[in-house]
Amino acid sequence: MHVSNPEVTCSLGSIADSVMLACVHCSIGTYHDIDAGQCRPCPKGQYQPISRQTTCIECPTRTTTRTNGSIDADQCVEACTPGYVSPTGTIPCSPCDVGSYSPLYGRTQCMLCTESKTTRANVAATEREECYDFDLEFSSDIYSYGNASVRFTPTSNCTNLLPDLWMHCSTCDRILEITDAHGQPVFRLEIRKGFIDVTLHGCQTSVKSFGILENLQWHNLGLSVTNSNVTVTIDDKELYSPHPCTFATLLEPEDYDLTIGGLLFVGSLTALNLWDATSKDVELSPVKKCSYDTQGTLLSWKKFEEVDGPFVRSVSQCDDVDNCASSPCQNWGTCLDGPNIVTCTCMTGFTDDRCSRIWIASGTRVRTAPRA
Repeated sequence: MHVSNPEVTCSLGSIADSVMLACVHCSIGTYHDIDAGQCRPCPKGQYQPISRQTTCIECPTRTTTRTNGSIDADQCVEACTPGYVSPTGTIPCSPCDVGSYSPLYGRTQCMLCTESKTTRANVAATEREECYDFDLEFSSDIYSYGNASVRFTPTSNCTNLLPDLWMHCSTCDRILEITDAHGQPVFRLEIRKGFIDVTLHGCQTSVKSFGILENLQWHNLGLSVTNSNVTVTIDDKELYSPHPCTFATLLEPEDYDLTIGGLLFVGSLTALNLWDATSKDVELSPVKKCSYDTQGTLLSWKKFEEVDGPFVRSVSQCDDVDNCASSPCQNWGTCLDGPNIVTCTCMTGFTDDRCSRIWIASGTRVRTAPRA
């Protein structure tokens, strides 16, 4: 003989108990989720003082509750304002850290800026639009040769390092240095006239770079350093040099400090990332941009948003477009590339913003010159 389970039909605000074969009222602090057929606690920011309800009541504007399941309006308290958070979303609240923001009232966590973007120091950011790409500027005129240092720790032995950065400098002697826990140099990247010097564990190799870095434009500099050779890429120009020394391991799983700036660098750096390419799982975009979403596996530029020191952190002025590539300056004018702009320095006898006009000696007549 087959006996079917009887169905229990309940009114709104109650749910069926299949064991007791009875209707159970949704208690205060809960509401009847009709679609799910369950009684659910009122979410944060809402309360319900009456049982058998299908909705909860919203707290007044700019207030919220500390927990779910609130039963009374008295449990609505002042919420953290945008830019501030707390474990409960209520006062007392703390401002979002640099590099994060909070757009709503009553938030318990800040949202991180994407990629390597950051926010201004001492400002509680409230929206994503406050996140920006940043440069670190080192100037001997403003500060006494400050530097910035970040610690990182490889998780395994590294035999292939890939540092990549953008730089704009008038004094570019030392770009970066990696030291071990005892302060001993492990890796150093330096520039002297016509050469890029890479020193690894005291052993130096030089790569010729004549005519590539002798201007004040922004340049992308990337390296692939293995235990036997060094490949340097400057603005998509690849330069190769065998390393005079051979090392089984470049970095070990211990603490290292990477330092930029200092006595031998005056200028700006941005988008510095360091990868461990030992596993060969690293794939970098062939298109070099000042800002992109790939971050270093050993160290990312975003880590430098936390560093304090005698340097200027500013909205990035990095320029990854060569506006002089189309030769806009006519009649042998010299082109100076800038962010979304070019400046032409004209030869004697020519004038206007593209050197396209001949300057007559009397200074009274100007006519268009043929394009050189």
